[in-house]
Amino acid sequence: MKYILTFVRQQWLRLLILFSLLWLLQQREVVIELNLTLPAATAHQRRAIKDSPPIAAPTVSSPQQATISPFEGSINTPTITTERAKAFIERFGQVATMEQKKFGIPASIILANGLWHSEAGTSALVTKGNNYFALPCDDDQATSDAIWHGGKRFRHYDNAWLSFRDHSLYLAHLAAGRNITDWAAFLEKEVYHQPGLGEKLHELIQQWKLHQWDHQ
Repeated sequence: MKYILTFVRQQWLRLLILFSLLWLLQQREVVIELNLTLPAATAHQRRAIKDSPPIAAPTVSSPQQATISPFEGSINTPTITTERAKAFIERFGQVATMEQKKFGIPASIILANGLWHSEAGTSALVTKGNNYFALPCDDDQATSDAIWHGGKRFRHYDNAWLSFRDHSLYLAHLAAGRNITDWAAFLEKEVYHQPGLGEKLHELIQQWKLHQWDHQ
């Protein structure tokens, strides 16, 4: 005991610095940049992503239909190829799982929605400003921060991770339900106002076995 007290008196400054650093590390959330630096999917996950035929795009609601959605008509999605879909899922699967753990939105829904609205990461909104979910600008956002596409303003991000996080924040406060069916229906009817979107999200989840990311 005497030896311990002597050691503490001699090394008190170093011990104080060490405990301070440990406390700071516990308080700080570690953000992983996606480039993303996350590792690729495991061999088991890659085997689950089987070859599938190209995905046909559903019809987006026309301007004549009554809706207040800022998303309406914002994206004319072409066919998503198998190769692009696989690359997207391998890149962002773990990201979606992280967002689910933090915000409660099913990873499969995040992946399916991002896969669809970003055209598997190849859309004009992604190319111009890393916008993977076609999120529009708020009325009070500066024009300099916007992506102009189809005569409308969309959000611009410095990287992919910020787009995924903003998508989670955008949806987290909404009472969409707890299961995949509720979320798919909510995104179709209350957010994007795109008839058939809910069904398409379900198809993507089944086709690419995205539900596996809900249980990582």
